[in-house]
Amino acid sequence: MSAPSAAVHADPSARVLTASSAVLRGKIGAFAVFVLVGLVSVCLWTGFPVDLMSQSRRLPMFAIMGMVACVIGLPLSLVDLWRYLSGPKPTLVIDSVGVHDHLSRDSVGLIRWEEIEGFNARTLNGWLKIGNNDCVLVYLRAPQATLERLRPTLPPRVVRRMERSFSHGHTTIPIPALLGIPVTSMTSLLRDEMGKRTGRS
Repeated sequence: MSAPSAAVHADPSARVLTASSAVLRGKIGAFAVFVLVGLVSVCLWTGFPVDLMSQSRRLPMFAIMGMVACVIGLPLSLVDLWRYLSGPKPTLVIDSVGVHDHLSRDSVGLIRWEEIEGFNARTLNGWLKIGNNDCVLVYLRAPQATLERLRPTLPPRVVRRMERSFSHGHTTIPIPALLGIPVTSMTSLLRDEMGKRTGRS
């Protein structure tokens, strides 16, 4: 039994958040777009009349750019789709014990209610935003104590990342926002659950 399933079985009041079905549709759509771009670019390049090359120089250039984008993007989108379909689905479980983070390979697992001070949303807007960079910041009461409890269960890379963060004075653990769920809604839900289960807001 997986960790999220075990948590739900142990606590009937547990809430489970998972990515919406739109995520899968988006990943399939991205793969299909790269396939289409590649086909159009190849057809455009191989079927473009030679005598018109000098008159329409931009069209061959667009064909080359499309093929380059396809060569780079198609394998990446295929790997991303395969990882999503073959791996465990990103899940966040909220129960009487705390918040069980199973959203990514770098997830920390269980963060207990007594270790949590509060939640806040962090969003990255503008041209620097690539992909889904939004996250919920979990503010910890005693970061080092939480790290020591989690250390035996975490991969070394996650431990090193948390050590670097805490050494710079940070007191938070970032939980990535689930695709298809606004980070502000996810933050409000966590705050409401903490209020109902602990009496704190």
